[in-house]
Amino acid sequence: MKINIITFHWSNNLGALVQSLCLKKFLEENFENSIEFNYYLPERLIKRERNSQLNLENSSFLTQVIQKKINLYFWKKKIARLVVSKKKPVSFNKDIYIYGSDEIWNYTNPFFGFDPYFFGELNNQKKIAYGCSIGNAENKIESNMILEKIKKNLDTFKAISVRDQNSFNFVENLLSLKPNIVIDPCFLSDPEIFLPDRSVYKEKFKKKDYILIYGDYFGKNEIQDILNFSKSQNLEIISVGSINRWVDKNIIKVNPTDLIFFIQNSKFVITSMFHGIMLSYKFKKQFWYSEDPYRKNKLEYFLEKLDLKKQKINNLGVNQIEYKNKEAEFNSWKKSSSDFLINNINKLSK
Repeated sequence: MKINIITFHWSNNLGALVQSLCLKKFLEENFENSIEFNYYLPERLIKRERNSQLNLENSSFLTQVIQKKINLYFWKKKIARLVVSKKKPVSFNKDIYIYGSDEIWNYTNPFFGFDPYFFGELNNQKKIAYGCSIGNAENKIESNMILEKIKKNLDTFKAISVRDQNSFNFVENLLSLKPNIVIDPCFLSDPEIFLPDRSVYKEKFKKKDYILIYGDYFGKNEIQDILNFSKSQNLEIISVGSINRWVDKNIIKVNPTDLIFFIQNSKFVITSMFHGIMLSYKFKKQFWYSEDPYRKNKLEYFLEKLDLKKQKINNLGVNQIEYKNKEAEFNSWKKSSSDFLINNINKLSK
């Protein structure tokens, strides 16, 4: 049996790479089958990621940005052993297709818009959706043509799960079906390539205390709160991946292994990214977040379920996360999520 994963596997977004490789690893650990990524990504997404951060505003960081892109390309190809994405859809000749995780169902995606390929278009094989998201898209689709196309395609899925309430409402309204809300794949496995000791930064930062910044959506008041907090804690502020001119140190040239190292090794994490929160929770870090409107819908359910809304930056340094309080509930959610995949794949393989 051959299983194919359709997601943003060749993305330059570090979190997208982490979730896709964790999902693949989880499937490899539970099934003695051929597990591969589907090589397709929209041409406009590939172009956007190629050109991101390459602008005059970032001219002083241009060398680091270019080095990051080169480093990430070779990390994906040589370390993660990913196959370079193709712009054109590939033929559907595998036994089971897993769609997700990530916001592959965002039909208003700002980079490539509506892409029926991610909804199962022309794929007559057995299909499962794991943790798919519509991101910041509204539940109401203005175009009847797009609405009917999405509904027709999703009707052909054998099992559907999503990762947030907004996506749950979308599927429920469209199909009169209550999908499972599952946990992000980064919680399902621990690929060896993400071991912190594999980061090139381990020697320089392993014994150093710092506040980690991941993301770049921070308001003026939030930035001032972070600066005040760092002063009160006597800690350096390090930003990875994104450019934040107000921090002590910007480290642009990072891959997913480096990101995980910096999160695990940090004293505190402050983030505006979806996977900044996911990975902080996974490694039981004390973290606070800035609410980026683009990511709000994707995070709402997770934050509510695990009582994390109090971790907004306006409470910076005030609230400490007591991970033991939600440990049983989290483990139950993790098990039901893994069971969703295992049980449905077993069912379809008979």
